[in-house]
Amino acid sequence: LDVGTGSGILAIAAAKLGAGHVTAVELDEDAAASALGNIRANDAMDRIDLIHGDILDAGLIRTKAAYRIITANLTSGILKLLLPRFAELLAADGVLILSGILDAQEDGLRESLENTGYHASYIGRKGEWIAIEAARGFCFCIG
Repeated sequence: LDVGTGSGILAIAAAKLGAGHVTAVELDEDAAASALGNIRANDAMDRIDLIHGDILDAGLIRTKAAYRIITANLTSGILKLLLPRFAELLAADGVLILSGILDAQEDGLRESLENTGYHASYIGRKGEWIAIEAARGFCFCIG
């Protein structure tokens, strides 16, 4: 599941790297149109379902706890808002891959992850940006 797919690049990469099926969700109409064009251009229409809508709309995706991976390249504030919804959609052994986070927002987002039952298992850093991989339950977590 790719939330806030934007251009669709993460969904396309997942499909190209062997994901059996990918669901990409985008709220912005222009970004959804761009993603659709990119999915077509990359011959991935048969492997990616693009949904234009709000992931917080419970009727948008009815599947519960089925996604093994959820990616979201969004701001920290939006990610915090979406964490409870991700908990509904992520499989028990699934992984969140979150990016678009400023390093100054790391502590707050990690606290929100922990309050939602997740633990950061990896943090990648590049300049002022970070990406967080998180999972539920026991893990060999970073400090």
